[in-house]
Amino acid sequence: MMRFALALAVSLLFTALPVSAAEFPTGELISTGFKVEKGDRVITHMDMHRYEAKAQITTLDAQRVEFILNGRIWRLATSSPHVDQRRDVFQVTWDSETSGRLVNENKQYTGDRSTFTINDGLLTIKSWISRNQLWETQYYKIP
Repeated sequence: MMRFALALAVSLLFTALPVSAAEFPTGELISTGFKVEKGDRVITHMDMHRYEAKAQITTLDAQRVEFILNGRIWRLATSSPHVDQRRDVFQVTWDSETSGRLVNENKQYTGDRSTFTINDGLLTIKSWISRNQLWETQYYKIP
């Protein structure tokens, strides 16, 4: 009976731990698009005249990654681009070998929630942006 209880305790310990055998994609990832949803309104990269974005992702340690995002969006052919550059450090928690959660270490974004999936060479990040009360989904091709 004691062996069974020990085996059960060890098995519960391993299944309760987050999956960390997978590696988060790193390097320069080119964006293939985005989607922003607020209520019943949806805006995608297809609604823009032109869209360019990339993420430089670096592993900091076993559970943290750094994102340096660079993007430019031209809403109209005649408009100047909206340029955005941002650096974020995320804690990565794996829920499976192809999905998990990202927690931004910047206290300004504590209300935000992000999940990611990796499928068929594509990294998809879906985030609830608390300060704007909207969902944002980003798509990146993995090199």
